[in-house]
Amino acid sequence: MPRQHWEKFDKWHELLDALCAEQGHFDNAGLASIFCTVTNNNGQANYDAALKNLANWRRGVHIPSRKNFLALSKAIELQGRDGLLDRWNKLYGEARKPTGDESAEPSVLSVEKDGDRAIRTAIYSTRWVSGVTMVMVLAVVGAGAYLLNSGYYISAEGIRAIDVEYRKAVSLRVGESSVIHGARSDCGERAPNWEVTQSKLPSLPIGTWSDGGEGKRYSRACGGPTPARGVVFTATQSGLEQFLLYGDSVTINVE
Repeated sequence: MPRQHWEKFDKWHELLDALCAEQGHFDNAGLASIFCTVTNNNGQANYDAALKNLANWRRGVHIPSRKNFLALSKAIELQGRDGLLDRWNKLYGEARKPTGDESAEPSVLSVEKDGDRAIRTAIYSTRWVSGVTMVMVLAVVGAGAYLLNSGYYISAEGIRAIDVEYRKAVSLRVGESSVIHGARSDCGERAPNWEVTQSKLPSLPIGTWSDGGEGKRYSRACGGPTPARGVVFTATQSGLEQFLLYGDSVTINVE
């Protein structure tokens, strides 16, 4: 985004939304995964909370806390563009003023510049690099030990996974996303790729599907956990849909 483009934004949430769209984060699924890694808050509940928060922040419904703002500043690309980080901080400070929260703190925060871009890039690449390389990268951001003992697992291929849960009934607002189910292959085998998974999903008028990453879900047929690819639904318009997905009943209500 050239400087003359981002300088036209005078509201923080509008700048956030534009940067997210520019960087390909249209449904928040990938950004929520990065955000969870930055904050060291792993697991399905934290991932779902990140999805909801990101949707609210991008719409201007809420302004993130100081802690979440700093984490978000590392999760998205801000470095390398003259003045962008300063404007990002300035607009956030202005957005915080009406709430009166933390009045004793400076209204404009200075986000650490050195290394943030490298950290964000390293975090994003953990979904694809080899297992040994991924552990080394996570060590750089101080999260390796936590991930190895949390609800995440590291596969032989080095894919960082989020546990996938089946949700029988989901209620969302337009713009919000949630993991609905998980697509699996034969018991114990690696989950199908996104192209195969997407081709078997129903087309719904109230929203779109996206890749939630490779994880594990419980399977009655397999008698326990098995690799699965998370299926994320993003609400785009109000309505109610009821359908079967992988043999299970699903109801999605969009307000």
